[in-house]
Amino acid sequence: MTEEKKTILLVDDEPKILEVMADELCQYNIVTASSGEEGFKKVLEKKPDLIISDIMMPEMDGLAFLELVRGQGLRTPVIFATGFGDLEKIRKAWKLGAFDFLSKPVDFEVLQSTVRNALLFGLNFDSGITLKTVIPMPTVSLQANLRQDVAQKLTAFCNVNKVTIESCLEKLIEDHL
Repeated sequence: MTEEKKTILLVDDEPKILEVMADELCQYNIVTASSGEEGFKKVLEKKPDLIISDIMMPEMDGLAFLELVRGQGLRTPVIFATGFGDLEKIRKAWKLGAFDFLSKPVDFEVLQSTVRNALLFGLNFDSGITLKTVIPMPTVSLQANLRQDVAQKLTAFCNVNKVTIESCLEKLIEDHL
């Protein structure tokens, strides 16, 4: 039996970026949208497993798009790819449950890795996947940047799955005992 390909929605107002990213992610089913409005319609229609969106788009930016998605109760992981480093927008996106951020031009190795991780995070507690699968138990000798990475991933997981950090930590400890 063959595993069904995951569907990724790419949202960007630049057609060349959509084309290049679609080519790079050809192992997945790719759906594209050239605006936040079109992207939202495709989210409702296609129910993607992952969304990769630009933040800075005319009319509806990536944050407004993410607010609409979350407003529908959807927990689809969202990765933002952007050429702008607006810290306030990044903070707001984290609060809305964004999974990660990629700088444009996108490094394709980082893109592939981030997509794999985000697809894992898209699985929720009801799927039978445990946090142990998503976040391996850290060792005592973790480097500071690795600790920060685990904290960010735990926060994103909790935001996407609408659970408290405390319950995530309890689940993580339970999974590792």
